[in-house]
This record gives sequence, structure tokens and C-alpha cells, in this order.
Amino acid sequence: MRMVGLTGGIASGKSTVSRQLQAQGIPVIDADKVAQVGLSFFLPSFLSSFLLSLSLTLQGKENLRFKLLAGI
Repeated sequence: MRMVGLTGGIASGKSTVSRQLQAQGIPVIDADKVAQVGLSFFLPSFLSSFLLSLSLTLQGKENLRFKLLAGI
């Protein structure tokens, strides 16, 4: 079995090639979709932890507590 990675810039035809491969019965794993599923599971808890940590580093309007920020 061979495994091939399909890469390219924005609007370079990756989705078109992917659909053509699937139409020929070749299995395709879409890393973007895998990442979206993972992020939808982990992102809410990560963001809340990050924002809490960030709020602990803020002191006043424009002053950062750099020692706390360095520990994040």
C-alpha cells in the first residue's frame, strides 16, 4: 500500500484532486476535517484555560505581569 500526501497553496486544486481520487475509489483522509473534529472537542476547554491564565497576567489596563505570563 502506498500513502501519498497532497499539499499546495490556497486555490491550488487540492480539493479537486481529492474528489477525483475518491471518485476512483482511492481512500482519502482530509487532515482539515480531522483537525476540526479535534479542535471542536478540545478548543472550548483550552480557550477557557488560556483566557483565565491570561487574565491572571493582566494588571491594570496596559501592564502585564511578565513572570506569570512567562509561566503559561
